Amino acid sequence: MKLGSIFWGTFLLGTGALFLLKNFGVSAFSGVELFKYWPLALILFGVAFLMENRLLKGLFTGGSAALVAVIAWTTLWRIPSMIETKVDNITSSAVAVTTSQTLSEPYDSTAIRARLNFDAGMGDLNIGGTTDNFIDLDAETNVGDYRIKRKRKDDIEVFNVQLTKQKFFSLANVENRVRLKLNSRPIWNVNCDIGAASADLDFSNYHIETLSIDAGAASIDIKLGDRATESRMRLRAGAASIDIKIPKGVGCEITSDAALASEDFDGFQKSGRKYYTDNFQTSAKKIYIDIDAGVSSVNISRY
Repeated sequence: MKLGSIFWGTFLLGTGALFLLKNFGVSAFSGVELFKYWPLALILFGVAFLMENRLLKGLFTGGSAALVAVIAWTTLWRIPSMIETKVDNITSSAVAVTTSQTLSEPYDSTAIRARLNFDAGMGDLNIGGTTDNFIDLDAETNVGDYRIKRKRKDDIEVFNVQLTKQKFFSLANVENRVRLKLNSRPIWNVNCDIGAASADLDFSNYHIETLSIDAGAASIDIKLGDRATESRMRLRAGAASIDIKIPKGVGCEITSDAALASEDFDGFQKSGRKYYTDNFQTSAKKIYIDIDAGVSSVNISRY
């Protein structure tokens, strides 16, 4: 058996075992700083290359992979508590005040296209519904102030929605609820950067030309509509749970590169790395979805 197969097989076994122990409340390594021992994994792997005995070669390779899995995941699990501890030390004397904001940008009928760039960060995000303005924003937050920066480029209105004057805060006491409504008349290109957030994104009322979503540790519900002849969606996710709904009357092609992800594409047929709906070739309207996910759950269904 090849060293690469032994390494990745043992790494996945070790990862699964660690997650299983964590789910049952076993945290044997939670208080141990293992990251400083990472060179030992290189030493074990190097010894494996020098071994001529196949059994010893496999044992050293497996030991290296198991050590990498333990160090990687236990270190990652410690990061949130380390960050929270440091932030709490800074903000122990501060009181986080939740404020409400209502922002809007007036509609301009001369703009054929519009682009939304939204840095969601953490909290609760909702996009859906329509407005006579170009964009409406309602927020309740204790982490900063939202601003909408608008500029015109040819026939495209560009809206950058982001937090400014961000405050120090405790990760345990974040309140950041944001709701966006968009005008349904222009052709939209949407870019969302979603961190540790819960997002409900209903784009069914909009003409979506392109949709790009970068997600971290997020829970995301996405609903696409049938107003565009062709829509392209790009999804990049880390440890996320993602549910996507597409109309039955629209043909859909999925390209997936998600080695460690759990995938459920209901109503799709697989061909290589691609998945297709049964009406993809004949449908006048099409949706293309490109997925690159890490340790995530991705479900796509038709409505």
